Amino acid sequence: MKTTFSLENKYIWDHWYLMEENGYYKYFLQAPDSFTPDERHDHASVGCAFSKDLNKWNYLGTVFKANPENWCNTSIWTGSVVKHKNEYYLFFTSRDNKEKSIQKIGLVISQDPLFKNYRLCCKNKPLISVEEKYYETPSPDGMTHWRDPFIYEEKGYFYMLICARKNKGPLNGRGTVGLATSKDLFNWEIEPPLDIPEWFGQCECPYIYKKNGLYYLHFCTHEFSKRYSLDNNKRPIKGDYYLVSKKIRGPYEATSKGPALFDDEKESIAYNSKIIDKDGSIYALFWAKESYDDVKKFTHISPVKLSYLSDGSISTDI
Repeated sequence: MKTTFSLENKYIWDHWYLMEENGYYKYFLQAPDSFTPDERHDHASVGCAFSKDLNKWNYLGTVFKANPENWCNTSIWTGSVVKHKNEYYLFFTSRDNKEKSIQKIGLVISQDPLFKNYRLCCKNKPLISVEEKYYETPSPDGMTHWRDPFIYEEKGYFYMLICARKNKGPLNGRGTVGLATSKDLFNWEIEPPLDIPEWFGQCECPYIYKKNGLYYLHFCTHEFSKRYSLDNNKRPIKGDYYLVSKKIRGPYEATSKGPALFDDEKESIAYNSKIIDKDGSIYALFWAKESYDDVKKFTHISPVKLSYLSDGSISTDI
């Protein structure tokens, strides 16, 4: 492993991708490294880079940042980009200074992937906010967790996956993947969360990758319930995880290999892996949450090749 993308004087972390005919656009969170690592969250904006091979990246600058005149006036957090009817939709997370503990999801739309001229959807209000019928608000940490929107399209429906917490169950196992559905990307119906084990305190940056008729639910986490170790007979490591289901809403379960995506060494470094198909091969791209050998913290790492096996598990030993 080695660092393939970093920016001078900046932290870079969570990332998401858009594949076009000429290559790959990488969107990611960035913040000045003059702040502490914890403070970076309050100063995050969305940067963009472009690559034809997933290894050499050209930084294209900032494409979206907080606007003091709108509800998204604090910082911008993780989202996703989709192309629909020749327009680019950037779904994102932000908060309002008037209620900084409440995370909300917004949308901006543009004619180009760099969002040089965009329009904010919904007349200066969030696209969707948390639904207390299904989700916890606020959580014991004082935050309302409702972030990291990812859009998955299938059979004429759009599914939005969201980092959220259930409003019932053991406190340290309420981390879940919230769900909303839409036919037009504007009007969303909030549904109960996906059916996953009560193993996690948070399921950050969730997304679905479909392979061999199975739905692979990927996410990253740094919080675990006591039940995780009991059910898996393994100590948890902050990093990347996946669960598998035959149905999009679940139930999702771990394979015989267990829910960790990587071996312990990679898991201790990797966070927020994204799965990319390229030339018939499948790769995971992630950012480094810790430094290791030639890998520097808060940088993006060279792609790791994956293999999806017949038993539903994922192998990275190739």
